[in-house]
Amino acid sequence: MLLKPGTTCDQAIEVLEDLTEGLNNLHDVIPDIVPDIPQRAASHVVRQYDNWTHQATAALLKVFADRSVADRLRGERYHAIMRDQFPP
Repeated sequence: MLLKPGTTCDQAIEVLEDLTEGLNNLHDVIPDIVPDIPQRAASHVVRQYDNWTHQATAALLKVFADRSVADRLRGERYHAIMRDQFPP
């Protein structure tokens, strides 16, 4: 995976660590039994996930020259979550 010119490995690692922390924080706010949460709460969680993927995509595109990593954040699983259709 190529870094953008002027980006160091340490900077890229820091971005990845920040993204991991953000996703872990998001995971911590999701109720334990997702199917049983009220629709309103589920919508809030989905909006938070959508916001995280947007921020993560922007952060990845700042340091990596290869768009494919950022593009995967809003791939098949993202669309399944947004449509409330989870693959088996």
